[in-house]
Amino acid sequence: MIAMALAQDPDVLIADEPTNALDVRIQKQVLDLMKQQCESRGMSLVIITHDLGVISNYTDRIIIMYAGKIVEESTRLKLFDQPLHPYTQGLLDCLPKLGHSGERIPKDHRWATANSRATPFPGVQISPTMLFYRTGLYSGDNPPWCLSNGADLPVSIGKVSSDFPIMATLVETRGLTKQFSQGFFSSQKTTALEGVTISVESGETVGLVGESGSGKSTLALSIARLLQVDSGQIFFDGDDITGFTANQMRPLRKAFSLCSKIPIRHLIRE
Repeated sequence: MIAMALAQDPDVLIADEPTNALDVRIQKQVLDLMKQQCESRGMSLVIITHDLGVISNYTDRIIIMYAGKIVEESTRLKLFDQPLHPYTQGLLDCLPKLGHSGERIPKDHRWATANSRATPFPGVQISPTMLFYRTGLYSGDNPPWCLSNGADLPVSIGKVSSDFPIMATLVETRGLTKQFSQGFFSSQKTTALEGVTISVESGETVGLVGESGSGKSTLALSIARLLQVDSGQIFFDGDDITGFTANQMRPLRKAFSLCSKIPIRHLIRE
């Protein structure tokens, strides 16, 4: 699958869970090869995964997604050393450590539901799966993240530091939104993406991390124009390709390669 994706010498390789179902040794071989190929070809790489350990040594930037939104974006070293968002902190706390017994999320005393009176921010509705702990790290009346229009999901807070080297932007999205119908006869919709804005620089490796169903694969397919978004813009090399027809996209198909997972075989129970 990876060889097929590299065969057309793309400008951007989108690797969707490329090492699922592989043992650790083979994972490293595959990721080393992908990174080496990207560096030798000057190719940008987007790695989609639910495993922070997979991308800890292979990315320049990491983007954390939760329920269709970007909740944190940072350089690799800064995100692992100074995670800002409670969800990111929870993901990192789940990484196994020698001499320390791990904890699975959620942990009752760390979580609050939308109906709970235990929330540290009175009057704020939060998702039942949103972590609220380590509040002692912050002071003041306002939490270190915000909520949009009464919704119970967080929006982006951590941004790339100003000392990160500036490169030419190859891929950019602005406010991407995508909803899926819950059934043929149902009027209800599930939001997969909500106002997602990211950028991928030329030759850069970006990690896109989040639990299953957080919108990672939907974002990847949307960037490659294999899925039509409901709203927002997609730019490639400075050109707005959001409304490109199939004929207009044909010359750009060599610029995108998608190394995708097989959901039935690879999706883990989370």
